[in-house]
Amino acid sequence: MTPAQPQTDKDPNTRGAAGDELEHLLFGLLQNILRKRAPQVASWITAASSQSTIPAGRAAIPYLQALNIWFQLLKITEKIRFVRRRHKIENNAGITHLNNSFAQ
Repeated sequence: MTPAQPQTDKDPNTRGAAGDELEHLLFGLLQNILRKRAPQVASWITAASSQSTIPAGRAAIPYLQALNIWFQLLKITEKIRFVRRRHKIENNAGITHLNNSFAQ
């Protein structure tokens, strides 16, 4: 995006190094907690990306709970990104460039 183009808060390039670092950090923390409290779940979460065997039936409950926690953490990171992006737009281009603002 060039400086002449005003950014909007619906910019598709919303990820970024800071957001990716936050996700990586949170996933590492989740893995550390799971290794201490639920080692089997930690191995399932780590192996899930390699298409390993995932538990079925009642054994899947702790795995699904861990995935639910991970998705909640991802949602938090998305909210942080959104707020950071809006602050950046407000600081660089002014509040009138924010979609759905009172200034519009």
